[in-house]
Amino acid sequence: MLSIIIGTKKISNYLAGYDVTVEKVYDTNLNYTSISGNKVQKILGVQRVIKIKFEPMNTAQISELFTAIGLSTQDTQGTSITYLDPLAGTTLTKSFTCEQLPAASYFQSDDGIDFWTIPDIEFTEMASSWGSA
Repeated sequence: MLSIIIGTKKISNYLAGYDVTVEKVYDTNLNYTSISGNKVQKILGVQRVIKIKFEPMNTAQISELFTAIGLSTQDTQGTSITYLDPLAGTTLTKSFTCEQLPAASYFQSDDGIDFWTIPDIEFTEMASSWGSA
């Protein structure tokens, strides 16, 4: 069964999937084109971006999810996420940031059950994997 862990909360029931992008991180001080036309770029490492997709969820589930993500002014460690990483080929736990939670849309099913839908949530790795590509 597809699942990830956000903070300490295992997400599986309403997880629709996730995408992992691995981006190169360049040193902005050593990124230029020389007079001879040679391009100089120093790669510091790689950084992952996870975009998580969710199915509609009930009020208790969305509250659990938003609490697990835990946006606060004291949050300097980020949110830990455990997921299957395509670059490493294994399950990893890394710290990610989420700048803002998306707007949740409320609806009620025909049988009177309350549901919420949210757009994909994007998380950016806090400390890139320096020195590895």
